Parts: sequence; structure tokens; C-alpha cells
Amino acid sequence: MSTVLYSHIARQYIPTPKANFAKVVINGESWGIYTNVQQFNKEFAKENFQNDKGARWKVPGNPGGAAGLEYLGENVVDYKRRYEIKSKDDAKSWKALILLCKTLNEAPVDKLEEALKPMLDVEGLLWFLALDVALINNDGFWVRANDYSIYLDENGKFHFIPHDMNEAFHAGMGPGGGGGRGGMPKPSELLPAFLQDALQLTDAQKTELAKMQKEIDDRFEALLTEVQKKQWKEMRNNAGRPPGGGGFGPPGGGPMGMGGGGIELDPLVGLTDARKPLRSKILAVPSLKAKYLANVKTIAEKSLDWKNLGPVVALHRKMIEAELKIDTRKLDPFEAFERTTADAPAPSQGREMSLRSFAEQRRKYLLNYSEKPRP
Repeated sequence: MSTVLYSHIARQYIPTPKANFAKVVINGESWGIYTNVQQFNKEFAKENFQNDKGARWKVPGNPGGAAGLEYLGENVVDYKRRYEIKSKDDAKSWKALILLCKTLNEAPVDKLEEALKPMLDVEGLLWFLALDVALINNDGFWVRANDYSIYLDENGKFHFIPHDMNEAFHAGMGPGGGGGRGGMPKPSELLPAFLQDALQLTDAQKTELAKMQKEIDDRFEALLTEVQKKQWKEMRNNAGRPPGGGGFGPPGGGPMGMGGGGIELDPLVGLTDARKPLRSKILAVPSLKAKYLANVKTIAEKSLDWKNLGPVVALHRKMIEAELKIDTRKLDPFEAFERTTADAPAPSQGREMSLRSFAEQRRKYLLNYSEKPRP
């Protein structure tokens, strides 16, 4: 549901891939409901920018968070390691990207907005950044500076496009990926139900496997808790910067960088993160920070209002719930889907949080938010 809802909201503010649901049937056998997302290709460009002549980059997932638009010098090879061009590999396109990085990193704060205007859709970027944090996209730019797309239109302006939207709408967990495991699956998730079926395991073998997997999962979570505590201690002793350029978030979704974590993730998180100049340098400009915070409050006021979001959730729930109920390959129980998409707010169960609870709590926090003094 996360990808579809994120797309629905984001498309009200900036160009974003469309998303819906698809029932996948192979050889007459249902494999369940999957998310279907529009490709970031020439058709997308033409639909959203009136032509498809621009340059397109994909920034792939990287736990190290290495694509925050840092200036790496003039050697294009250094940029090609971090940004994958999906259109014609043209030297002019790379030159424009390098110039954007250089300007972003080296222009004085009081000159930055004016310097960026000819080369960057600043208004669109501020919405991109605001959506990322307001909806708590745990695979978003604020976390690892990857899993997004870049478009350079024919007029020479850069636009930033959401890409990986399936880890939003629950408490922020910090750098390293969505969730306390830093985006890593549990050991049991490495052998999901449909693979067990493919191996033709008997019921007895599946039962025995389930017992073994639970024991391994419990040990795995206990080990990660210790790792998280050590890394969180290191982070606190390192001026709030994530250890090793990535890693796991704080246990329980605690404070990240300059702001709080969990449902009260500070909209100004990471203001001093030099690895993400597209965020930290932009928000260092007072006028741009003010517009960004206004965007955050607009998203909270309108898009997280359950009167607006609730009917969208209900529409999609009714569309797919019958198929989900009979799906034998799903990784989570149907009851979890019912709880998280219910019209009434439901109490959180571990990392599981109902969409209504998220929307109402996040909205309340953001509408009452005021910038805190920074050390």
C-alpha cells in the first residue's frame, strides 16, 4: 500500500511515477497482488515534461548513501560510479550534473539560490525533500541519498523524482534503510513460502523449518540490537553523523542527526550532513528552508488529513482485500493488512503501525512543529 499511497500524494505536488496494483497469474495459477509502478523512461518524461529529449539518471540503492550530489571533482568516472545514466551517455549531460554538484557545494549560502535558479527546479526540489520526510520514506533521500531519479530537461534544468516508495508511512528508523534491521531481511525471509512450495517441502518439514527459522530470527534480532546500540553510541560521539556512512538506525527509532526519530522525525533532520548537500546546502539558505517547512505543513494539513487520505486507503483496500485473503504466498498474515488499513486507528504492534494512526500522529506533530535552536 505504501508505494501506491506515496505516489498518489506526491503526484499532487511534483512529477512522480504512477502506481497501482496488479494480480499476477502464471500458468493459470494466482501468485497474488503486486505493486505495479510506472517506468522512469521517455514516456514518463514526455508525459510530465512535454518532451523526452532530456537526460535521465537512476540512482540505485546503496547502503553507503553515496549519491547526495557531493562535488567529486571534474573526473566523470567518479560520478558514473554513483549515478546510472538511462538516456544517451552524453558528455554534455555529465558536465551539467558536475556543474550542479560544484555549484551546490561551493557557492556561498547567500549566493546559492540565485546561482542554482538557471540549472535547478528549486521549487520542485523543495517539494521532493518535503515529501521524503513528511511521509517518512525510510528508503528516501534523507536516509541514504539513493533510490531516486534525476531528469535534466531540454532547457537545462534538473528535476528530482521519487523512485523507491515502499518504505513510507511508519516511524523513521534512520540511516541504513527501512526498519531496525537497516533494510536487511530476517533469515526466515530468505526462504519465503513460495520457495518452500517450489522445493516441495512436506507439512512436517515446513513445521520443523518454521521452528528453526524462529530460533534463528530471535538470535538475529538480539545480535542486531547489540550492533545498533554500539553504532548509536558511536553516532552520538561523532556529532550526530551516522557511523561508517550508513549502518543501522538507532534502537527504537530514536533521534537522528539534529532531530527526533520515530513518528516525530524532525523535518530538519540532517542539516549538517555533508554527504547530502542536495538537502543540507539547500536548507542552509533561510528563504529556501522557510519554503520547505511551509511545504511540509501543507502536506501534513492536506495530504495526511484522514478525511482526504482515508477514502483513498479504503478504495484500495476494498479493491485487493479479497485476493489478499486467499493468497497462499503472502509473507504477512491477512490480519496485519486488516489492522494497518482499517478505518479506525489501531494500536501499534512492534514496527507495525496503522495508516490512520500514522497519518493522525504525524499530522499533529508536523502542524505543531516549530524549529528548535541548533547547537
